[in-house]
Amino acid sequence: MKKGKRVNIDYMYTYVFIILFMFVFTFFLFIKTMDYIGVYKLGYKWFYSVVQETIYKQFLFRYIFLEWIYLILLILFVVWLVGNKKAVINRKLVSFIKNNNYIIYENVNGKKKIKNKLEMYYNYIKKDDYLIITIKVNGSPFDKDIKNNGREKIEDLFNTSLSAMSMDFGFISYEVAFNTNDRLKELIYISEGVKLDKKKVWNYDFLPHGLIAGTTGTGKTYFLNYLICNLLYQKCCITFIDPKMADVRAIGNIVNPSKTGCTEDEIYKLVRDFKNSMEERQQIIAQAKRTNITYKDCGLNAEFLIFDELAAFKSGGVEKNSKDKIKQVEADLRKIILMGRSTGNFVILVAQQPNADVIETGIRDQLGLKVAFGNTKEELRRMLFGTDIKLHILDTRVKGVGYLSLGNGEPYKYYAPDLSAGFDYVGEIKRLMI
Repeated sequence: MKKGKRVNIDYMYTYVFIILFMFVFTFFLFIKTMDYIGVYKLGYKWFYSVVQETIYKQFLFRYIFLEWIYLILLILFVVWLVGNKKAVINRKLVSFIKNNNYIIYENVNGKKKIKNKLEMYYNYIKKDDYLIITIKVNGSPFDKDIKNNGREKIEDLFNTSLSAMSMDFGFISYEVAFNTNDRLKELIYISEGVKLDKKKVWNYDFLPHGLIAGTTGTGKTYFLNYLICNLLYQKCCITFIDPKMADVRAIGNIVNPSKTGCTEDEIYKLVRDFKNSMEERQQIIAQAKRTNITYKDCGLNAEFLIFDELAAFKSGGVEKNSKDKIKQVEADLRKIILMGRSTGNFVILVAQQPNADVIETGIRDQLGLKVAFGNTKEELRRMLFGTDIKLHILDTRVKGVGYLSLGNGEPYKYYAPDLSAGFDYVGEIKRLMI
């Protein structure tokens, strides 16, 4: 694997040597220039000849020229040292090593030498403005702390959240994004799955089902509309459930009114129909009498059930009949989520507060895509992502920013597609329906 440039612990010695060398040389040129000026102005008679005068003028010009060249180079180097991003990154990583005691010294013949230190590399991608930090894990005394606390410490060092983390062949790599260049600025359709940004793809065949969380105004609805456009492009059949009778219902009435429900009876029937469809597709797959096949092998398209605010639906039932329907809907959803992958029956849950009272933990763990827009409370973060990892406060002035997790992986800062202002999702959906 490409590790990048090794972090230089002794970078200050190198920089000081270069600056000192350039300063001494510049000073030498200055002295020589002053010497020539002094000699020329002394007025010694053997310097009066036109030839000698011309020669000294030439030498004087050369020294003055070189003097300015080296002076400019010295200034440029100092400016580079102060502001160059790679130099700044190296200094930050050196401070990271020293401040966390990832370096051990020993005395050898009265001299202080490095006995052991954290082996660290960095690769700054200037074009996309992001940094890959690679740490070697080789049984050193620092390995345990790096594995347990490395992510949080790296995030604190750069005052941001990681966009990716991986471990491969004894190396842990952290990806730190300094901007949002990975954010999609247009609708990009692909044949399989949904492109979330320039690097991430949600392949629902391998990571089935999804959960989208976030309060009003965080970009949750726009992201859902983006998903719907992608699913329609892939000829997926979508069922829309919206107990609040809001945005999801409006989109559902455009796509397929017969598969759009808001009332208790409508929701009960549509979820039951969706579950029955899954069971019918199970029979179709079974009749193929082949192993390791999915719905695609049988010529079937994926089916999606989008359920907005399950909490609103669960809170509506007070009569026994209503409570029974709610329980049945929950049971059907559970069965679909647990068994729907091979048949191509997928569920996307949308919620403001997806706590344990709304979505039981065992079901939530089966959701391949989890996105939380806006700043999440610690309790919600643990319930949603099942982790105690520190998540940095997001700049919620940027719409559509949150945390994303694929599978049961670590949550990373995520910028949802930001299409041009006033993008007509309704118009795009109508176009896809043609």
